[in-house]
Amino acid sequence: MARRWVQLAGLWVLAGAVLVAADFWEEQPFMAWSDKDAAKMLRDSPWADEVSVALPPQLRPESDGGGRGRGGGDGFTQPRRAVMTVSWRSALPIKQALVRGQVGEGGEISAGNQEFLEAEEAFYVVGVLGVPPQFGRTPLEQIKAESFLERKGKDPLAAEDVIFQRGQDTLLLLVAFPRSAGITVDDGDVEFKTKLGTFGIKKKFKLKDMVYQGKLAM
Repeated sequence: MARRWVQLAGLWVLAGAVLVAADFWEEQPFMAWSDKDAAKMLRDSPWADEVSVALPPQLRPESDGGGRGRGGGDGFTQPRRAVMTVSWRSALPIKQALVRGQVGEGGEISAGNQEFLEAEEAFYVVGVLGVPPQFGRTPLEQIKAESFLERKGKDPLAAEDVIFQRGQDTLLLLVAFPRSAGITVDDGDVEFKTKLGTFGIKKKFKLKDMVYQGKLAM
């Protein structure tokens, strides 16, 4: 399928500390947000949150053919966890935070950025930032078959498309869902679920908290 929705992946890299502020996104225009505000929007807001996922143990590099490491034990590493950020990449406040982070304080919005902000998104797009690189080899069709948006009392909404975006040190999974499902505030909560190889990722969002500038932003 044509992947016009992929254009919103081009601005995604942004790191920073979280600022404790009360609904700054409603109090001032996005270009007046501080760097910390923009980072908070992308990591700790109604549209984004971190999840900690238990990863399967790995065979120790020094283990011998019998499967036991030099130091004893079964030859496998200790249990590990990966912290990833799940966010609604198609939601306007997330897009605004991406643009604000790219242009910097006092910067100017380019024509391309303006087009990105004003684009009417054909899909709900959920991003998972911080996927361990080794899971980037998971077949996309397999991920697509395991990715859903779930609402109470309604059939799960299956993914329409899936891609990976690679940065210097991390991996971003983008999952697109059809907007024809017509998610509304009355649905209460929506839960994103996906699976990469042997481990699952899930995150629930409260829709009433995702109202922005008077309407549901997804």
